[in-house]
Amino acid sequence: MQVYLPIADLPVNIFLMLGMGLAVGFISGMFGIGGGFLMTPLLIFVGITPAVAVASVTTHVAASSMSGAISYWRRRTVDLALALMLLAGGILGTAVGVWLFTVLRSLDQLDLTIGLSYVALLTIVGGLMITESVRCALGTVGLRNAPTPLLTASTPVMAVQPFEKTCSNSQTLATATAGSAAFGGGTTGTG
Repeated sequence: MQVYLPIADLPVNIFLMLGMGLAVGFISGMFGIGGGFLMTPLLIFVGITPAVAVASVTTHVAASSMSGAISYWRRRTVDLALALMLLAGGILGTAVGVWLFTVLRSLDQLDLTIGLSYVALLTIVGGLMITESVRCALGTVGLRNAPTPLLTASTPVMAVQPFEKTCSNSQTLATATAGSAAFGGGTTGTG
């Protein structure tokens, strides 16, 4: 069943679009990744111009981000201080991105820039994933120090223990703790 998209000036299969939205929404919710990272290249692959794909995906990202945030908030896994820092950076980055989008569109270089940006981004992410996989396979992940938690009025001074990063679920992950036994089972405020 085809539906005509007036802005994209293109007929598309409605079930394909619904399926893509469902799949990307599921992956976004499951792994906590941005839906636009996946949806925009898929829309471009289907034949939608990059400018329309980038602009249209914002609704999908907003919906999946909001539903995910509500779900994670209910589970008390949202670190509010981290979320606010990311929000501040995100607002600034979005403003710069919209400005650049407008400039590139006026120069008629938007489609080329988006295409090359996605190639570069996916290449970098793929390379980092391969590097991490090789490091895990070779067993060279090693010990790292956990970050020092912020002290608040409700948290006592705590000793941060190093943790070992592991590569599979079958290994034990020793994380930094606030000494929950010593402090009555309290948490560090991270969920």
